[in-house]
Amino acid sequence: MLDTLKTCLANARELNPFADSEFWGEDGPGRPARFAPVTLHRPSTVEDSRVLRIIWQAFAEIGKAVPMIFPVHRRTRKRLRDLGLDLTWNGPPFAHPNGIRLVSPMSYLRFLRLESLATLVITDSGGIQEETTVLGVPCLTVRVNTERPITATEGTNTLVGLDSERLKKEAHQIPFGRGNRGRVPALWDGQAAQRIVGTLAQQLAPSRASRTPTDGSSPE
Repeated sequence: MLDTLKTCLANARELNPFADSEFWGEDGPGRPARFAPVTLHRPSTVEDSRVLRIIWQAFAEIGKAVPMIFPVHRRTRKRLRDLGLDLTWNGPPFAHPNGIRLVSPMSYLRFLRLESLATLVITDSGGIQEETTVLGVPCLTVRVNTERPITATEGTNTLVGLDSERLKKEAHQIPFGRGNRGRVPALWDGQAAQRIVGTLAQQLAPSRASRTPTDGSSPE
């Protein structure tokens, strides 16, 4: 996955993720000075009505300080609507009192660019935990566990669980430089595929040599 990120990052950096009317209307001011992309799609965060309400209430407070850009997964949008939490807003972007901007799902490259410019990212996605670590962007993961623990022990990820108070506390600290800056773990250099090929070549080479006849005839 990180090979893909490293390969695509240069192309992503040529994009302007804010350059359409979904964000700004016809006449937009450009990107905000600071902002937080958000993704939520896991059943553990969006299918439980109580949990989703708690998270949304935390977002409403965080968004007042750091505008939030939320490309909404179709499952999540349905759940927000079912709970009466979906936003309809025809005024200026991010002028809504809770600062949350719901937008359509984005392409990989466009969201990668959005992540790279972000003040922080809030997510329940495993892949985004890794991407933000490589990009050096603080990440708050709304889950009780993670299959990418190295992103929290070494990277920029902080696991906040489903605790809205912890989420709000961490989100308010990050703009003041008190977030988890972390570092990029060893071997997260985008060269995994080359190392895999090299290992396979080493493992297969003795097998080829052992099948080579010594009498000059062709191998079977």
